[in-house]
Amino acid sequence: MTTGVQVELQPPDAAKGHSLALVSWQGGGRVLSGLREIGPGRYVSDRPVPVGGSWKSMLSLQRGDEVMAAPVYLPADPEIGAPEVPVVPERRERMVRNTQVYLRESHAGSAWVSTAAYAGLAVVVGAWIGLFALASGAGTRRESVPAHRPEAKPEGNGHVDDWSTAHRRVLASRD
Repeated sequence: MTTGVQVELQPPDAAKGHSLALVSWQGGGRVLSGLREIGPGRYVSDRPVPVGGSWKSMLSLQRGDEVMAAPVYLPADPEIGAPEVPVVPERRERMVRNTQVYLRESHAGSAWVSTAAYAGLAVVVGAWIGLFALASGAGTRRESVPAHRPEAKPEGNGHVDDWSTAHRRVLASRD
């Protein structure tokens, strides 16, 4: 089921120069409808919006850093105890922060629970990264030894300062 929507804002200039639209979601996609001004503070939707089944529809006003909303239609949600916001011929609604409409299933609670959950997640991710680093050999020192080392040649008067090198040369020359 779909319907066209008419909106009257108080004060009439509340949306002047700002973004005002109808947004519908969760019924099998997302539907956006612009609003056309038909008089001071009076608007009509560019197209019908879905208002039935699992669809959720709301009026959205973005004004500077404020993002506000008013429900047009919200189905009942028994899992969270939220009643239906039905489609009616006329209704007065206050614009509220849009998250109150988008996230009506959220509730206030202690911050320590979410902090502990995110900290636990961070520990698990850190452990995975550490285990991956160990398994891949990251941080191990690998030195390669050249297959053949060129012999040092004595300079100057022909004396070699490194006795072990000189000794090997002597042994090698006896063969």
